Formats: sequence, C-alpha cells, structure tokens
Amino acid sequence: MGIQILQYEFLGPVPLSEWGPPMGELLYAVLSRDRDRFNILHAGDCEHTDDKAFFIQHEQFKCWVEKAGSDSALYLAVFPMKDSGAQRRRTVLQRIIRSYKPPCNPAADLPEQGPSYNVRRTDAADAAGDIASDDAGENAAGDNTGPEMAEPAPSGGAEPPPPTKPANPAPSEPSPPRDAILCPCCGSGMNLEKRIGPGSSLYRCAGCNMSETRLD
Repeated sequence: MGIQILQYEFLGPVPLSEWGPPMGELLYAVLSRDRDRFNILHAGDCEHTDDKAFFIQHEQFKCWVEKAGSDSALYLAVFPMKDSGAQRRRTVLQRIIRSYKPPCNPAADLPEQGPSYNVRRTDAADAAGDIASDDAGENAAGDNTGPEMAEPAPSGGAEPPPPTKPANPAPSEPSPPRDAILCPCCGSGMNLEKRIGPGSSLYRCAGCNMSETRLD
C-alpha cells in the first residue's frame, strides 16, 4: 500500500503503534485519518535510529495526539531515500512542508521565502544589468495505489499585482466542469486513466501528468 504526497510515493500509511525500529535515511509523515482521507500532522526526516520510543518521545508527539484525537488515531508513512544525504532529504522535506503546512511542524521548519531572481550588476561600460531567474524542480513521479491524500494547503505570501490587460486579449480557456477532479499540484483537470479495483480508480493530470488514486 502507498500514499502519494506531492509526486513522492510514500509507503503506508500504517498505525503508528505498529512501527518498530530500525529506521534510517528516509522521510516520514505522521498522519491523522478522516474517513477515507489522511491529513499530514508532521513531516520529518531520519538519518538512522534503533530507538523504539523514537516517535513516542518526539517533541511534537503531544501535538499529534491533540490533532488526531488519540494516539490510536495516528498513522505513519515513510519515503525511503537510501544514500540520499541530509541536504537532499531536507530539500524534499521543505517542499512538502511548504505545500501542506503540517500543523505540528514548528515554524522554524518552514523554508524561508527568498526572491525568485538574482540581479547581477555589470560595469559602467555595459548598457544594463541582467536578471536571471532560477527555479529548481523535482521530477520523481510515481503511481499512487493507496488511500487518498488531502490536498496541499494554499501557499501564503502577498498576492502579485493584477496583470495588465492586453489590447487584443486572447480568448480564455473554458473552465472545467464543477464536478471535475482538479490536480492538487497544478490545478488542471484530471482524467480517468484506469480502474484499479472495486471502489478505486487511477486519475492522471492533463497538465503536469501527476497521478492520483481516488475512491469511487
């Protein structure tokens, strides 16, 4: 069984009480269950541990229990990243935290929002400076064959100014039907790709090609 968080397919979820060491070089997500959906309470990474009380003694354990209602309602999903290195795991972890904003992650875990461009000053002989943008992405997609994941929280920050209306605006694309399934990543419509089994179907985004399993 698996659950897709962004484009990463995590193993699980399983009841947190069933977890046992060892554990190493992975990302983990502590979740609460809301009927057929799971919500991320906390996301973190682990280098290695053999401690059976790793989660019970976690500094955010009390927050998990409060949000889930009881410790028996806590679930765990993991994303193995063998030989990944701490920086690589941290990069993926920050993408998840930025998208889902887990309520039990401390504010210090949230990545700082820097400018999306770099300005390079040239010599006086040059006519103008250059502005270069840099937006590194991830592309590690996998089909989700497990339970449904709650959609990411909307990103914060100030809204950009409205665009200037062109003299001859191009016709806008038709809006998707009200009952259309929208991609949690890019907002495009998702098309039915195949039936997986009784009560579940695999959908694929027409925009970013992300897949998601939903219960019928």
